[in-house]
Amino acid sequence: MLIDPKLLEHWRRWQDSVPGRDMARREWKCLEGLSERLYGRFFIQLGGYGLASAPAEFRGIRRRYVVDGVAREGAALLAEADRLPIASDSVSVVLLPHTLELASDPHAVLREVDRILISGGSLVLTVFNPFSLYGLWRIFTGRKRSPPWSGRFLMASRVQDWLKLLGFSVEELVHVGYRPPLSGASLYEKLSGLESIGARFWPAASGVYVLLAIKREAPRTLLGRPWRSSRRFIPGHVIEPTTRNDSIL
Repeated sequence: MLIDPKLLEHWRRWQDSVPGRDMARREWKCLEGLSERLYGRFFIQLGGYGLASAPAEFRGIRRRYVVDGVAREGAALLAEADRLPIASDSVSVVLLPHTLELASDPHAVLREVDRILISGGSLVLTVFNPFSLYGLWRIFTGRKRSPPWSGRFLMASRVQDWLKLLGFSVEELVHVGYRPPLSGASLYEKLSGLESIGARFWPAASGVYVLLAIKREAPRTLLGRPWRSSRRFIPGHVIEPTTRNDSIL
């Protein structure tokens, strides 16, 4: 099922809130710090949740595409994150900006990412942390009906375990954002000191964590079903039949 447009609208409202803009800025800065380690021919971003888009310039990336579950400006391809019309072993970098939290089956999304990434390719995820002030806010305010609170807040250890089962090696885990998601700009600014205090005394309790993992060679029988042959998405928004031999970057 493709993403409900109402869901996307809720995310846009979150992005426009005081904590939403601040968290997006922190995620953006973190991605810019990782950009030197991301290189290759194709960069695929799955979804536009929480983060409008990745930093515009990756010097080591030749082409970038946004794949989304809702037709919107900037999306090159309309597709489900767990069923991508993209050739196996054809993508150098995949970014999941809060994509796992709203996926009906996060495992299936990761299996699909594993399928399309080349060996040695990079996966970058931004994920809301359940063990944080964001997690407490989600539990005690009763706002689970609207994003981002309606999504799954996934433990970093669990996501890392999933990735390791698929044969990924986790290269870096960065924690960002320690203030509660208060909407009032004045109070939110007054609590800015929590950023340095949190980073020093409870670093793993950030609102969001950013994870960088590298795909290694491993058997693909651990988390999923055998994959059907897929189709290749090529520049110009054209999809064509493909084989694995001509899709490697």
